[in-house]
Amino acid sequence: MWGIVATMAAGLVFAGFELPRLKRAQLHKERLVFLAALGLAVTLNVLHALRIPLPSPFKLIEAIYGPIGKAFFAVFK
Repeated sequence: MWGIVATMAAGLVFAGFELPRLKRAQLHKERLVFLAALGLAVTLNVLHALRIPLPSPFKLIEAIYGPIGKAFFAVFK
């Protein structure tokens, strides 16, 4: 439970430091990317703290490049 609270607090602290700087510099796209990355990081950390099994990133890479590799080898076989 405390891990979740600490993760949320750290996310708020990071957002509190970075968002005003990005807004002042009028970096709207960077602010959007920062919020997306921070949201993803906090979400994954909370899921990990709740001990919810997360798939390996390798599964995504395998799902994307597996068919491409098979097609490549079929063409050049």
